[in-house]
Amino acid sequence: MQPSLTMSHRTQITLTDKQYARLRAESEQTGLGLSELVRRAVDTSYATMGREERLADANG
Repeated sequence: MQPSLTMSHRTQITLTDKQYARLRAESEQTGLGLSELVRRAVDTSYATMGREERLADANG
């Protein structure tokens, strides 16, 4: 996490056992917290996608 970044939203998600285990394993390997890993995944998945592409992806 960048020191100058201010967190302003909190959310709750539900993960499958497999997703949670994968996330925990990555956390243990990298030393990053689960929240930071989720934030990075969101940035990676959605930062490069355009609005239309995100909508098409969400609609299957």
